Amino acid sequence: MPMGWRVNSRTAALSFVGSQMSDRTPSGPASSATGPSSTESSVSAIQDRSTPTLDKKKSIILGSVGLVVIAIIFVRVIPQIGSYADAVTALEAMTLAAMIAIGVAVVIYLAVYGLPFMAATPGLPYWRSQQLNQAAFAISNGIPAGGAFGLGVQYAMLASYGVSATASTAAIVSVGVWSIFLTLGLPILGAIAIQLSGLATKSYLGIAAIG
Repeated sequence: MPMGWRVNSRTAALSFVGSQMSDRTPSGPASSATGPSSTESSVSAIQDRSTPTLDKKKSIILGSVGLVVIAIIFVRVIPQIGSYADAVTALEAMTLAAMIAIGVAVVIYLAVYGLPFMAATPGLPYWRSQQLNQAAFAISNGIPAGGAFGLGVQYAMLASYGVSATASTAAIVSVGVWSIFLTLGLPILGAIAIQLSGLATKSYLGIAAIG
Protein backbone atom coordinates (compact mmCIF):
# COMPACT_ATOMS: atom_id res chain seq x y z
CA MET A 1 0.00 0.00 0.00
CA PRO A 2 1.51 3.38 -1.00
CA MET A 3 2.79 5.40 1.93
CA GLY A 4 1.16 8.56 0.58
CA TRP A 5 -2.26 6.85 0.64
CA ARG A 6 -1.90 5.92 4.30
CA VAL A 7 -0.60 9.35 5.27
CA ASN A 8 -3.36 11.17 3.39
CA SER A 9 -6.14 9.04 4.88
CA ARG A 10 -4.69 9.45 8.37
CA THR A 11 -4.24 13.20 7.86
CA ALA A 12 -7.85 13.62 6.75
CA ALA A 13 -9.09 11.61 9.71
CA LEU A 14 -6.93 13.60 12.11
CA SER A 15 -8.34 16.84 10.72
CA PHE A 16 -11.86 15.60 11.39
CA VAL A 17 -11.01 14.44 14.91
CA GLY A 18 -9.30 17.76 15.63
CA SER A 19 -12.39 19.68 14.52
CA GLN A 20 -14.55 17.56 16.78
CA MET A 21 -12.20 18.27 19.68
CA SER A 22 -12.43 22.02 19.14
CA ASP A 23 -16.22 21.79 19.06
CA ARG A 24 -16.25 19.97 22.39
CA THR A 25 -13.79 22.24 24.15
CA PRO A 26 -15.54 24.50 26.72
CA SER A 27 -15.38 28.21 25.91
CA GLY A 28 -15.67 29.33 29.53
CA PRO A 29 -12.89 30.78 31.68
CA ALA A 30 -9.79 28.75 32.37
CA SER A 31 -9.68 26.58 35.48
CA SER A 32 -8.34 28.22 38.57
CA ALA A 33 -4.93 27.41 39.94
CA THR A 34 -6.54 25.53 42.81
CA GLY A 35 -8.51 23.23 40.49
CA PRO A 36 -7.48 19.68 39.56
CA SER A 37 -4.49 19.32 37.24
CA SER A 38 -4.81 17.89 33.74
CA THR A 39 -3.01 14.73 34.84
CA GLU A 40 -5.46 14.17 37.71
CA SER A 41 -8.37 14.78 35.34
CA SER A 42 -6.98 12.23 32.86
CA VAL A 43 -6.49 9.63 35.58
CA SER A 44 -10.02 10.25 36.83
CA ALA A 45 -11.34 9.85 33.31
CA ILE A 46 -9.54 6.53 32.93
CA GLN A 47 -10.98 5.32 36.21
CA ASP A 48 -14.51 6.14 35.02
CA ARG A 49 -15.90 2.89 33.61
CA SER A 50 -19.30 4.21 32.51
CA THR A 51 -18.17 4.71 28.90
CA PRO A 52 -19.17 2.28 26.11
CA THR A 53 -17.11 -0.78 25.31
CA LEU A 54 -15.87 -2.15 22.02
CA ASP A 55 -18.29 -4.01 19.77
CA LYS A 56 -16.67 -7.46 19.72
CA LYS A 57 -18.59 -8.60 16.64
CA LYS A 58 -17.47 -5.60 14.59
CA SER A 59 -13.92 -6.00 15.88
CA ILE A 60 -13.81 -9.64 14.79
CA ILE A 61 -15.25 -8.80 11.35
CA LEU A 62 -12.81 -5.92 10.83
CA GLY A 63 -9.90 -8.07 12.00
CA SER A 64 -10.90 -10.87 9.63
CA VAL A 65 -11.10 -8.45 6.71
CA GLY A 66 -7.65 -7.12 7.60
CA LEU A 67 -6.19 -10.64 7.67
CA VAL A 68 -7.69 -11.46 4.28
CA VAL A 69 -6.26 -8.29 2.74
CA ILE A 70 -2.83 -8.98 4.27
CA ALA A 71 -2.93 -12.53 2.88
CA ILE A 72 -3.78 -11.19 -0.59
CA ILE A 73 -0.89 -8.72 -0.38
CA PHE A 74 1.61 -11.45 0.51
CA VAL A 75 0.29 -13.99 -2.00
CA ARG A 76 -0.59 -11.80 -4.98
CA VAL A 77 0.98 -8.34 -4.68
CA ILE A 78 4.48 -8.87 -3.26
CA PRO A 79 5.44 -11.60 -5.79
CA GLN A 80 4.73 -9.05 -8.56
CA ILE A 81 7.38 -6.63 -7.25
CA GLY A 82 9.88 -8.96 -5.62
CA SER A 83 11.00 -12.53 -5.12
CA TYR A 84 10.71 -14.53 -1.91
CA ALA A 85 13.54 -16.75 -3.13
CA ASP A 86 15.84 -13.74 -3.46
CA ALA A 87 14.85 -12.62 0.03
CA VAL A 88 15.70 -16.05 1.47
CA THR A 89 19.04 -16.01 -0.37
CA ALA A 90 19.84 -12.59 1.09
CA LEU A 91 18.96 -13.81 4.59
CA GLU A 92 21.16 -16.87 4.20
CA ALA A 93 24.06 -14.62 3.21
CA MET A 94 23.74 -12.54 6.39
CA THR A 95 26.14 -13.07 9.25
CA LEU A 96 25.03 -14.19 12.70
CA ALA A 97 25.96 -10.77 14.13
CA ALA A 98 23.76 -9.02 11.56
CA MET A 99 20.81 -11.27 12.39
CA ILE A 100 21.25 -10.65 16.11
CA ALA A 101 21.45 -6.90 15.50
CA ILE A 102 18.21 -7.00 13.51
CA GLY A 103 16.51 -9.07 16.21
CA VAL A 104 17.59 -6.67 18.95
CA ALA A 105 16.40 -3.69 16.88
CA VAL A 106 12.98 -5.32 16.39
CA VAL A 107 12.61 -6.04 20.11
CA ILE A 108 13.53 -2.45 21.01
CA TYR A 109 11.13 -1.11 18.39
CA LEU A 110 8.26 -3.22 19.73
CA ALA A 111 9.09 -2.29 23.33
CA VAL A 112 8.96 1.46 22.73
CA TYR A 113 5.90 1.26 20.46
CA GLY A 114 3.56 1.45 23.43
CA LEU A 115 5.12 4.59 24.91
CA PRO A 116 3.52 7.33 22.74
CA PHE A 117 0.00 6.84 24.07
CA MET A 118 1.33 6.51 27.62
CA ALA A 119 2.81 9.99 27.22
CA ALA A 120 -0.26 11.41 25.50
CA THR A 121 -2.75 9.84 27.95
CA PRO A 122 -1.47 10.16 31.55
CA GLY A 123 -2.53 7.18 33.63
CA LEU A 124 -2.89 4.77 30.70
CA PRO A 125 -1.02 1.50 31.50
CA TYR A 126 1.81 0.35 29.24
CA TRP A 127 0.16 -2.82 27.95
CA ARG A 128 -3.06 -1.05 27.05
CA SER A 129 -1.05 1.58 25.22
CA GLN A 130 0.82 -1.19 23.42
CA GLN A 131 -2.42 -2.91 22.40
CA LEU A 132 -3.84 0.42 21.24
CA ASN A 133 -0.95 1.25 18.95
CA GLN A 134 -0.42 -2.28 17.61
CA ALA A 135 -4.09 -2.74 16.72
CA ALA A 136 -4.24 0.58 14.88
CA PHE A 137 -0.94 -0.15 13.09
CA ALA A 138 -2.19 -3.54 11.88
CA ILE A 139 -5.41 -2.03 10.53
CA SER A 140 -3.69 0.99 8.98
CA ASN A 141 -1.32 -1.23 7.00
CA GLY A 142 -3.74 -4.06 6.30
CA ILE A 143 -6.68 -2.46 4.50
CA PRO A 144 -7.17 0.39 2.00
CA ALA A 145 -7.59 3.78 3.69
CA GLY A 146 -6.64 1.94 6.86
CA GLY A 147 -5.38 5.10 8.55
CA ALA A 148 -8.92 6.42 8.98
CA PHE A 149 -10.20 3.06 10.25
CA GLY A 150 -7.24 2.81 12.61
CA LEU A 151 -8.15 6.12 14.21
CA GLY A 152 -11.69 4.89 14.78
CA VAL A 153 -10.38 1.74 16.44
CA GLN A 154 -8.09 3.79 18.68
CA TYR A 155 -10.98 6.02 19.74
CA ALA A 156 -13.19 3.00 20.52
CA MET A 157 -10.41 1.27 22.48
CA LEU A 158 -9.72 4.40 24.54
CA ALA A 159 -13.44 4.64 25.25
CA SER A 160 -13.46 1.02 26.42
CA TYR A 161 -10.57 1.87 28.77
CA GLY A 162 -12.64 4.64 30.32
CA VAL A 163 -10.83 7.60 28.77
CA SER A 164 -13.03 10.65 28.20
CA ALA A 165 -13.86 11.81 24.67
CA THR A 166 -11.81 14.99 25.00
CA ALA A 167 -8.75 13.18 26.37
CA SER A 168 -9.04 10.51 23.67
CA THR A 169 -9.23 13.11 20.91
CA ALA A 170 -6.23 15.01 22.26
CA ALA A 171 -4.15 11.84 22.55
CA ILE A 172 -5.03 10.55 19.08
CA VAL A 173 -4.34 13.89 17.41
CA SER A 174 -1.00 14.44 19.16
CA VAL A 175 0.29 10.92 18.51
CA GLY A 176 -1.02 10.94 14.95
CA VAL A 177 0.55 14.27 14.02
CA TRP A 178 3.97 13.23 15.29
CA SER A 179 3.64 9.87 13.54
CA ILE A 180 3.02 11.66 10.24
CA PHE A 181 6.04 13.90 10.81
CA LEU A 182 8.22 10.83 11.39
CA THR A 183 6.72 8.96 8.43
CA LEU A 184 7.58 11.84 6.13
CA GLY A 185 10.88 12.76 7.80
CA LEU A 186 12.66 9.42 8.20
CA PRO A 187 12.89 8.69 4.43
CA ILE A 188 14.49 12.11 3.99
CA LEU A 189 17.02 11.32 6.71
CA GLY A 190 17.64 7.94 5.04
CA ALA A 191 18.35 9.57 1.68
CA ILE A 192 20.74 12.00 3.37
CA ALA A 193 22.51 9.10 5.11
CA ILE A 194 22.93 7.25 1.80
CA GLN A 195 24.31 10.39 0.20
CA LEU A 196 26.82 10.91 3.02
CA SER A 197 27.92 7.26 2.84
CA GLY A 198 29.10 7.75 -0.72
CA LEU A 199 27.04 4.78 -1.95
CA ALA A 200 24.26 6.85 -3.46
CA THR A 201 23.52 6.82 -7.16
CA LYS A 202 21.37 9.14 -9.21
CA SER A 203 18.69 6.48 -9.51
CA TYR A 204 18.48 6.09 -5.71
CA LEU A 205 18.27 9.82 -5.16
CA GLY A 206 15.70 10.19 -7.92
CA ILE A 207 13.46 7.53 -6.37
CA ALA A 208 13.91 9.14 -2.95
CA ALA A 209 12.87 12.54 -4.34
CA ILE A 210 9.77 11.04 -5.96
CA GLY A 211 8.86 9.24 -2.74
